[in-house]
Amino acid sequence: MPIVLDDSAWPILRSAVAPATIESFDAFAAWYTAAMLRAQREGVILYMLSDARGEPPPNAVVRHIAAWQATLSTGQLERCALNVVVIDNVLVRRVLTAINWFKPPPTPQIVVANHRQGFQAMVEDIGRRGLPPPPRPAWVDLD
Repeated sequence: MPIVLDDSAWPILRSAVAPATIESFDAFAAWYTAAMLRAQREGVILYMLSDARGEPPPNAVVRHIAAWQATLSTGQLERCALNVVVIDNVLVRRVLTAINWFKPPPTPQIVVANHRQGFQAMVEDIGRRGLPPPPRPAWVDLD
């Protein structure tokens, strides 16, 4: 799977970073940081769909991600209304969900099996906020 950094459904973002290397994550971090700044300028909140199917990242990459997340300000973190993680392995989904219960991530996060479920969760959150529903991006039907 190549690196995918997609903002075509703005302010819904979609990423897939595989293989997970420090360099590929740095490309993601630069893109996501620019998206947060754009959202701040435009006064919108972001929705992030992270496609995490495939091999989990090596420990060094996990530590690198955690170090980057620690640099984000509260204001930057609040720009993301919901992070949806797509994982096709049911056991891994359950484990990540349990981890999130014990140690909540810096932004609200749910774990789903596919893009369609992820988009539906975003639409529901957008509706709860009283915002108009977004158009359906083509990537919803990728699974």
